[in-house]
Amino acid sequence: MPVQAADAIKVFSRKPDFIWRKMGCEAVLFNPATSETYLLNPTAAAIWELLDGGHSVEDIAEAIAEKFDAERMEILKDIVEFISEGNKIGYINSE
Repeated sequence: MPVQAADAIKVFSRKPDFIWRKMGCEAVLFNPATSETYLLNPTAAAIWELLDGGHSVEDIAEAIAEKFDAERMEILKDIVEFISEGNKIGYINSE
């Protein structure tokens, strides 16, 4: 299901069966069920870290915009894209 900007107050979380490791500013996700690996750039890695089930999309956007000194609306767009892709691939839970 595609994530919309209206989902800004919604809370999402990482699926626990995905293994992840931080490598500098980036992160690597591994799906043991399929042996697929995903490399996350610094922005995606920061989003991934905050997908702990305790932060809304809006909370994550504010934290990332501050961390990277970026425009909040641009970051929000990146988060929506990341979560949509994560839903499609299966590494994101929607609460």
